[in-house]
Amino acid sequence: MAPQVWRDVHELLRYLAKNWPFDLDDPFAEKEIPVNATVSGGDTPLHVVATWDDVRGIELLVQAGAEVDSIGDMTYTPLATAVAQGSVGAARALLRSGASPHIATEFGHTPYEMAMRDGSEEMKAVFRGDAI
Repeated sequence: MAPQVWRDVHELLRYLAKNWPFDLDDPFAEKEIPVNATVSGGDTPLHVVATWDDVRGIELLVQAGAEVDSIGDMTYTPLATAVAQGSVGAARALLRSGASPHIATEFGHTPYEMAMRDGSEEMKAVFRGDAI
């Protein structure tokens, strides 16, 4: 869950710079991270906010140029991360932003397959297009 409602993308990126292990020279500096910055496993800010089910954060990052199909830890895209976390709002926002439901993780499963196999009824509805 997002720790707050973001005024703008800059506030979100400054928060992540201070509170998430992105590769920075000075992690305590009052600065923001690049929109497609990564942590050691490859996750981006979009992966983080997908985990939080933070629709506003997703919208801000996408508008700022975040790569919706960026590959992170275990070759999860932000959409696969949202599905794995049960983040229905995030999955819906990512699909609306053009995220592909057909990029497989290193385990061979796509977000679509994960949602249909293990997702809640609400998540399945999002992937069927009933709730987008």
